[in-house]
Amino acid sequence: MPFLDPNRERLSKYLSYLLRHNPASLGLTLDADGFVSIHRLVSAINGQREWSGVTMRDLEEIQQTSDKRRFEIVGERIRALYGHTLPARVRHDAVVPPQVLFHGTARMNIQPILKRGLLQMRRQYVHLSATRDEAMSVGRRRDQSPVVIRVYALKAHRYGIRFFKAGAVFLSESIPAKFLELEAAVGE
Repeated sequence: MPFLDPNRERLSKYLSYLLRHNPASLGLTLDADGFVSIHRLVSAINGQREWSGVTMRDLEEIQQTSDKRRFEIVGERIRALYGHTLPARVRHDAVVPPQVLFHGTARMNIQPILKRGLLQMRRQYVHLSATRDEAMSVGRRRDQSPVVIRVYALKAHRYGIRFFKAGAVFLSESIPAKFLELEAAVGE
């Protein structure tokens, strides 16, 4: 029986959990680039009573229809593009970033960020958005009136900070405060 459409968002969140944080919970191991065999993943998910009936096509549809492009399928392998908290860093190809990127965050985080810079915290990379609107959307996950930080990415890159692209999201190592500038809060 094919996987039912109303559960697609729940399955997407479950995939995020597995591929970003805990593949070992289903006996899976990610390779150095964060990929796992899509067939092994489907088989492992189907071993869970709640998810029996999930097919490779379901995972492909989630990957293709997600507005946030959380997953990447290459051949017969799948990975989460960003958000990993696993000890082994997932590799991405380095890119030259645009001149400016943005980071949306809760208001309570702004003083530590402006003092110490953007840090990876529990994740492998700092997540950055290409537009202010995208950054505001990300910030709203934690605060209804988030702040947006302008990141002078190209200057940081020239200073030696590496940047990566994962779908629509830019990833970076920690970024010193000297490359950051506070933008107006939402609604100002």
